[in-house]
Amino acid sequence: MKARIQLNVPFESATDAQAACQALAGESFKGGRVVSEVKSRENSILINIEAEDIVALRAAVNSYLRHVQVIRSVNEVGTNGQ
Repeated sequence: MKARIQLNVPFESATDAQAACQALAGESFKGGRVVSEVKSRENSILINIEAEDIVALRAAVNSYLRHVQVIRSVNEVGTNGQ
């Protein structure tokens, strides 16, 4: 059974979204049980994930969400100078 999801992650600006997309580009899955793609669109990024099964989908989603959390944390520190 194939499983798929599209995540739409908003950012403060289009510049932030493009930077996040570039940061995530190296994390794309191609082959194995998961195929994914990351695109920037205006001030958000779209993450499309397709997996062979729900277990692989969940692992890929968790991986991307962890990366997005780190990107947002770094962006916040850079913006606020903390």
